[in-house]
Amino acid sequence: MNQKGFGQFMILGIVALIIVGAGAFYLGKQISTKPVQPTPSPSSMPDETFEWKIYTNTTLGYSLKYPPKAEITEGGRYSVDGVLVQDSSLTSFTVAVDKQEAKDLAMDNFQLTISVKDNKETLTLNDLKKELTSGGNLDIAGIKIKNTIIDQQPALMGNTGGPWGSYTLLSLYKGKIYKLVFEPGLSSTGEKILSTFKFLPASSGPTSDPDQAETSWKTHQVENISFKLPSEWTRRSERAPADGFAEVFENPDKTFIFTATGGPNWNPFTGGSYNTIDEYTNMSSVLEKITINGQEGRQILPRAGSENINEVVFFSKDEQFIYHLSLQTGTTPDKTPVAKVQEGQKIFTQILPTFKFIK
Repeated sequence: MNQKGFGQFMILGIVALIIVGAGAFYLGKQISTKPVQPTPSPSSMPDETFEWKIYTNTTLGYSLKYPPKAEITEGGRYSVDGVLVQDSSLTSFTVAVDKQEAKDLAMDNFQLTISVKDNKETLTLNDLKKELTSGGNLDIAGIKIKNTIIDQQPALMGNTGGPWGSYTLLSLYKGKIYKLVFEPGLSSTGEKILSTFKFLPASSGPTSDPDQAETSWKTHQVENISFKLPSEWTRRSERAPADGFAEVFENPDKTFIFTATGGPNWNPFTGGSYNTIDEYTNMSSVLEKITINGQEGRQILPRAGSENINEVVFFSKDEQFIYHLSLQTGTTPDKTPVAKVQEGQKIFTQILPTFKFIK
């Protein structure tokens, strides 16, 4: 190549470099000047539950938010072997939904039912998972089980019947089993309610720790038994039966009335003794088992029509006597607020561990 041709080639190359460089500069400037759309952070997202109401149950230990038009029912009834049982640990929320959710649920509302039970058997989540899959005492026989979180606590979610079946969530917190059931399904509104669920710290009311109760409660001795009651409760004069005893105590405003009775183990139909506590109650299939100072007993109340009364029955260690312990809250169930009934139930569960047989 001669010098002239080489010079022309160099000039063309320089011009090409200038064009490419100018194009890259222009493109880069266009990109850099194009406004960047910020990605919204979770904190800047609108809170769709902002105008919802807050439901708080200090007795059962939880709170949540719910749509303003939702209907709330505290307490509930269910049938056990034909016997209608009142359960004040139940709270139900009936929530109307929009057209799209109604289409998904095949209904224009859904119901959330929350129940709280003492974890008397100290069950773990693995134990609850077995209950879910086997259809045990919790009786929800989940088709699909998955691990989840509720208010930073581990939980289980079971879908018991496809898209229109109930969704059941189980969690453990401070010695209690929390069960949340969404029927007929878990809609987007249900998920929002679930996201607001909070466990509450231990109630500031009467302590559920028997050891703490023993430090502030007063010991009462009747015949060969003893138990503890809140120190401000007083004994009420009652006429004792000839062959046993009946002691009644009440709090200052007479809202709570505690009764302890005892009498001989005698079966009037046979003229002998009752052989078992179930023979005495004659209701073994519907009564909850309970242990009182090492003795197996039965909780015979509450039941339908006596929802405000808690009562247990058990034998003495030598099975010669039958004891009843009961706590009545208010006068009748329909005239006693649910919150008071729940408070009475809690106090009763605190009294029972303080019961002692005196040798």
